[in-house]
Amino acid sequence: MQEIDITIVATLRPGILDRTLKSFCRNIFADSSRYRVVINVDPVGNKRFNQQDVLNIAKKYFNNVVYNFPDTPNFAKAVKWCWSHTKSNYVFHLEDDWSSTKKNKYR
Repeated sequence: MQEIDITIVATLRPGILDRTLKSFCRNIFADSSRYRVVINVDPVGNKRFNQQDVLNIAKKYFNNVVYNFPDTPNFAKAVKWCWSHTKSNYVFHLEDDWSSTKKNKYR
């Protein structure tokens, strides 16, 4: 089965990203080996954390992760970077603060 890219635009909020990925992996992305994550982590948010802390959360749920750590935050550039690094025919764009509340019956 072909791998599907998941693009994520994130900031320095690893706890929020953890809740997001936990809900999506439980309900939508059950077989994490089918997915490749392309994540941009902007250096804005909770200064107690750094970009690597956020990347570690993505790697907790997925083995195949491509990432970008820009020096300055810019949402438009983050989206452009993520989308320009996709390879699959299908891409799921995910924001770091979304939540999946229902199981996908087709997964």
